[in-house]
Amino acid sequence: DGQGEAPEMLSRPNFEVDIVKSSGKTLSFTCSYLHPDEQGEEGNEDVFAIDEVTMFDGDKTGDHNYAVAGDILDGYLYDLFMSMLEERGVDNNFADKLADWCTAHEHGQYINLLQEIEKFAKM
Repeated sequence: DGQGEAPEMLSRPNFEVDIVKSSGKTLSFTCSYLHPDEQGEEGNEDVFAIDEVTMFDGDKTGDHNYAVAGDILDGYLYDLFMSMLEERGVDNNFADKLADWCTAHEHGQYINLLQEIEKFAKM
């Protein structure tokens, strides 16, 4: 109806973290933000979760690299991985800053799109 307030634009994209050793081996994590309802559940204060873990040499192109889903990892191993990420600065603070940056970027892109639509409509 155009009368209500627009929903808040919030960008919380999936992200990937690669830990690369000098040998060329890479431990790769695919992460995603938890829905706000899931945060604080069962003592979980994380704002993101590990969705997938894989390890590979060199480039990861190809289907021959096995990846395991984060939700089937042993709980202790999952916690160790989360600690490993935190030790490298990938923690809730990082995730919050990433979401803020992505939201600001997306907002700028949205404003640009509206300006371009306005120019297009005036042609």
